[in-house]
Amino acid sequence: MRTRNLGSISGVRKRLISHLYSISRVAYSDESKKNMYNDGSFLAEYLDFHYSPQNYFNVPNFSETCAQLSIEACQECDIQVNNALDAGCSVGRYSFELAKLGVKDVLGVDSSERFLRIAKKLQNRGHFKYTRIKEGEIAELKEIDFQKMGLFESKEKVRFAHGDMNNYCENNKNILFDLVFAGNIICRMQDPKRFLKNVQNVLQPEGLLIITSTYSWMEAFTPKINWIGGYQKEGEEVLGYQGLKAILQDKFIEIKKPKDLHFIIRQNEREYIHSIAEMTFWRYKSVRC
Repeated sequence: MRTRNLGSISGVRKRLISHLYSISRVAYSDESKKNMYNDGSFLAEYLDFHYSPQNYFNVPNFSETCAQLSIEACQECDIQVNNALDAGCSVGRYSFELAKLGVKDVLGVDSSERFLRIAKKLQNRGHFKYTRIKEGEIAELKEIDFQKMGLFESKEKVRFAHGDMNNYCENNKNILFDLVFAGNIICRMQDPKRFLKNVQNVLQPEGLLIITSTYSWMEAFTPKINWIGGYQKEGEEVLGYQGLKAILQDKFIEIKKPKDLHFIIRQNEREYIHSIAEMTFWRYKSVRC
């Protein structure tokens, strides 16, 4: 079977790079870019990425792994996670996994109304059928079953809301979370620095911010002037991780070393894209574990 490594991005179709790392996420100023995430052509790939029971090439499910690592990091810091915010929740897998792991109140926020409708249908029904491409025009029917996944009993602990994360962080300062997860969204935001500067508004003192990103900066999503990495300054490389540290260091302390997380996007029966996100861990108010 053929795999592609996103280190050589030039050979990947524009449609794939435009959504590969985002897993749905924030609204953009350009309405056409925002509506891309409401396009049904992406839905099956997102559903398969989030909910397929198959671990392609023995790579664990990304959302499930992120939820487990999030809870482990909170436990290491003695943080009791009573509530959590999934910033850019897409079709909801991370949110449901947190609830399964014992978080009593999980809020998933996303800019895509289409994805949120699917997440709510999954919550209401506990199952959902979709078709994915096998080859060319040949499709196959797949079903998500919360009972089999162990997500059914805890699904009512999750709430969903439509919105832009920058606006949410600026307008909801009275609702504070023990954990905020920003999964693969910062390089799909129009202004990631604005989000990173304001996310503290929705965190409890000593709360935990966990970010994953592939740092795949594209002007189609983020004007180059707003990139926090992926450029040169005075002849020196500035990488996304360095940009994160520079913005967050005044209000946060990094509590663990970054962790690489592999993930697979299935395109069809014989074509997959293998990518690596970096997970970083930041605690508000400079409290060490």
